[in-house]
Amino acid sequence: MFHTYQSGSPRPNLRLESTSGFTTVSGLISNWADQSGYGNNAFQNTTSYRPTYAASDASMNNLPSATFSAGGDDSMQITGSSSLNFSTNGFSIYIVANIQSWFSTYSMLMQHSNGSTWTQGWGMFVTGSQMRFFVQNWNNSANYVSLTAPLTGYRTLFKFTWNKTVMNASYRQNSTTTSGTKNYSGAYTNPTEALEIMRGGFGATSYDTSGKLGAIFMYNRALNSSEDGAIQNYLKSKYNIA
Repeated sequence: MFHTYQSGSPRPNLRLESTSGFTTVSGLISNWADQSGYGNNAFQNTTSYRPTYAASDASMNNLPSATFSAGGDDSMQITGSSSLNFSTNGFSIYIVANIQSWFSTYSMLMQHSNGSTWTQGWGMFVTGSQMRFFVQNWNNSANYVSLTAPLTGYRTLFKFTWNKTVMNASYRQNSTTTSGTKNYSGAYTNPTEALEIMRGGFGATSYDTSGKLGAIFMYNRALNSSEDGAIQNYLKSKYNIA
C-alpha cells in the first residue's frame, strides 16, 4: 500500500528509493521494486550489467545507493506500462543522482525512447558541455531544453516536466539551481520499448553514464507548484541536497 511520505505530495506512477526495494545477488542489484503501487519495477537480467549495491554511501548522504559503472555497461530497465504513458497529460520526473562521469559523446541519465534513435518519448543526456532534456526528438532544438552540464561528484536533484505546452528542466547542486524552459506543444509518441536507466541505446556502451542513484519519481502529469515544491523538499531533505 502506498503511504504519504510528504504532506502535499501526490501518489507517483513510479517511486524508486534507495532505502527500500533492492533485490541483490552477490552484491549486485537485480531488481529495484517500485514503491508507488503500480508495479513499475526496475530490473537487470544480465548479471554483468547489474549496478552495485552499497548499504551506506557517503556520497549519497550515508544512505544506500545503486552504483552504475559505464565501462561495465551497467544499467536497468523498466517495462513500459499504461501508468507511464505520458501522451495525455505530459509528465513530471525527479531523479536524485551523484554522477561520477559523463562517459562519452552522448551520456544518457534516463530515457524512454526508441532505442538509440531517440525520436520518440523523452530523455535526459549530456553531450559535450551541455545537458539536453528532450521530448520527441533529441536533436531538434525546438524539442529540447539545453543547460550547462552539471558538475560531477555532487549530489544532484534533476527535474524535468512537460505540461504538453512547456518543457521545464532543472538541476540543483551546491546550493544552486540551473534551469531553463522551452515551449513545445507538438506531437508525442509513447514508445513501446522499455525505459532505460543510465543507458540510452539498449546495449550501446557509448551512451552510458557512471554514477550513483538514490531516487527516481515519475508522474503522468505536470504537478502544480505546491505539489512540485513538496516532492522537491522531500528529496532534498532526505538526500541532503542544499
